[in-house]
Amino acid sequence: MAAPVRLLALPFAAMALMQISSAQIEYGGSPPSTYHDLTSTVPTEQMPPVDAEALLEEDAAAGKGTAFRFGENIDVDLGIDNSGVWEALPNGDRVWRLRIESSGAHSLSFILSEYHLPSGAELYAYNDAGLTLGMFNYQNNKPNGQMAIQPVEGSAVTLEYLEPTWVEFGGALRVGTVVHDYRDVISIFKGIDSGGADGSCETDVACPIAAPWQNQVRATTMLINGGLLCTGSLLNNTAFDGTQLYITANHCGSLGNAIFRFKYQRPNCGSGFAPTGNTVQGSTQLATSASIDYRLVRINPQIPASYDAFFAGWDRSGTFPPSTVTVHHPQGLPKKISFDNNSPGKSGQDWRIFQWDVGVTQPGSSGCPLYDEDGRFIGQLWGGAAACGFPFDDFYGRLEVEWSQVSSHLDPLGSGVTFIDGFDPGGGGPTGPSISSITPGTVDALIPGTAQTVSINGSGFAPTNTITVDGVALTGFPAPYTYVSPSLFTLDMPQVSKTGAIDISVSNGLVTDTAQINVIAPPLPVLQAGTGDDPVSAFSFAPLPITMSSLPNDLFLLFWSPSNLPSILPGIVSMDTGNNFTQIFSAGSYTIDGTSAWTEVSASLTGIAPSTTFFVEGVVVRATGLVLPVDDSNHQEVNVLF
Repeated sequence: MAAPVRLLALPFAAMALMQISSAQIEYGGSPPSTYHDLTSTVPTEQMPPVDAEALLEEDAAAGKGTAFRFGENIDVDLGIDNSGVWEALPNGDRVWRLRIESSGAHSLSFILSEYHLPSGAELYAYNDAGLTLGMFNYQNNKPNGQMAIQPVEGSAVTLEYLEPTWVEFGGALRVGTVVHDYRDVISIFKGIDSGGADGSCETDVACPIAAPWQNQVRATTMLINGGLLCTGSLLNNTAFDGTQLYITANHCGSLGNAIFRFKYQRPNCGSGFAPTGNTVQGSTQLATSASIDYRLVRINPQIPASYDAFFAGWDRSGTFPPSTVTVHHPQGLPKKISFDNNSPGKSGQDWRIFQWDVGVTQPGSSGCPLYDEDGRFIGQLWGGAAACGFPFDDFYGRLEVEWSQVSSHLDPLGSGVTFIDGFDPGGGGPTGPSISSITPGTVDALIPGTAQTVSINGSGFAPTNTITVDGVALTGFPAPYTYVSPSLFTLDMPQVSKTGAIDISVSNGLVTDTAQINVIAPPLPVLQAGTGDDPVSAFSFAPLPITMSSLPNDLFLLFWSPSNLPSILPGIVSMDTGNNFTQIFSAGSYTIDGTSAWTEVSASLTGIAPSTTFFVEGVVVRATGLVLPVDDSNHQEVNVLF
């Protein structure tokens, strides 16, 4: 097999050399208060009360058209310049601390409205029991000058900031939002499934049924956005360059300070602890629509290789898939997978899932990807009625509807392709069709009246692939080739303009793989009244297309006869080869091309009355002087129409 032709070159070596430390949201270490004897009393900022029961009642009335809420956002203005306490260390370094408490909270998380730390500075967040997140440092600085800290268990959390004397500038640090967790999301994260989360009808992505979908599992993450939980997924682009594109529902909110949690899934089917530390934070918005309910962003920090992320392929054709799959985080639970074994419908600008066959979506699944049978993204969840015990009616925005707004990001090459496969940063470049063999490996230049069918065997084939033979893309309806499976195309071999090895290619627009087949001249001369594999049994006085095939440079003499009685063509050859002609007329002589082994002519046969049945016959004269009548089985009977 010829090596696959890769239309795009990806600088993998450059990617491998990238520093990924800037992607990690925490960098280890210990707060200075654990190894210095600090004497200052840490002041506590008490948050206003939160009515958890009222919030839970509001949540119960909300549908999937809103994000799953676990926390109440409390606006504050608490910075290192107006709150907390500073204390000097013996070496002159300074430590700032502030304790924030919100009574009744199961956890607290924070959005820092100002975050710009110099190199050497350190920030930590810890609860009264000493559970610590951090350190955070200058590597968490972002273009928007903000940062988010994910939930820390408990109703009180202390922020501790260390600034050495030798830093180049004074840090900027300010808490703009405190998120009061009234639902006990920490217990959900731990797998206790409290807080009203219902996983009774859901299927873990470690279960056997999910095995074929692990790339799509790797593309899907939880979103923590202030007090909201959603789901979203990474998307590939036509450059296959690892641009960190991410799509979710618009109603999940602006994702400038969102936390993207990877690999939050149980290691076993139905058991095991789902890790919560594989996070990156912050993104830049690229496109969004409230009416279609999608939001496309670019994740800013480099996603660490250890997160094993995958960028899902997509299909914008709008073709109805025979089945669909979704991967999601219902109600904040570890990653689940759901299946609809039937084709979805279309409702306005949405895909409609009539009934889930395995699992369902729930609040918290908002923004989750809908994949077709080939694992390509076709839309994102925005709403619906499905729940455990009621697996009906979910709605996903369709990528084809969003395309005009997102095409510059998903197709930066302007290729115009309708679908692409996914991209694995650790597994190579673009994926697509791959040819393993073509059978038979040799075909005749012409077999009259018979389509020569060859099998193109391989992998990664799709119904929308294009097949090219000897540089000519095959078109027409019906197409001269048939998609049988992801590993097989059957091709009615067209006539080609040469003998010898010729290329047959399968392409998805981005990836092209090519193999060769051998075309040979027929061992005996053949003749067909018609073009290529399309015989003509009747014509209406227009020039009759005739195709002749023999060894290169043979002289092909063409005759026609309206009768079938014995006759001799004086000086050339006896024509009593089966049809016993008594009247013979010349239709010309033609030399077979030296490379193609066949020629096609439009013979002007005059003097034939309508409704006449006549015969077309050929004789071949070779350079050696050998004269060969064309094989009896290839006499062509033709009728003249009115």
